[in-house]
Amino acid sequence: MNYKSPISILLADDDDDDREIFADVIHKVNGPINLENAISGVDLIKKLDTKKQNLPDLLFLDLNMPGMDGRECLHTLKSCDTLKKVPVIVFSTSAASEDIDYAYNTGADLYLIKPNKFSSYFSLLKNVLELYITKALPIKDKKRFVFSA
Repeated sequence: MNYKSPISILLADDDDDDREIFADVIHKVNGPINLENAISGVDLIKKLDTKKQNLPDLLFLDLNMPGMDGRECLHTLKSCDTLKKVPVIVFSTSAASEDIDYAYNTGADLYLIKPNKFSSYFSLLKNVLELYITKALPIKDKKRFVFSA
């Protein structure tokens, strides 16, 4: 998978280790990536408000963050005319059906369950970027909505 234009990604995750692992893996995937982090839901919304003319290509959103969690962020994003166009990929350790249903029904484009092995992490993110590049997002078929390693 090679592409020429950098893909801009905004990752919202409160866990330092998760953000570091994501950065390590995403930069090993072929192609240029511009990665920015938000450390909370409030931080995410503030960053997006300042980027109205230059929104990220993809937004990876953890569900379990203190304060404004990923569920509230997803609802806010999909309720705003400007922000609802940004593809949102929920990226969570939760495999709970109520979390998956909420994400699907609120308008997330894809649901990823965080893997615990580096090789699985790599192929998962590579597959997601391939879906983005081939314009296969959002996944509207609920049976294909959840990706896990």
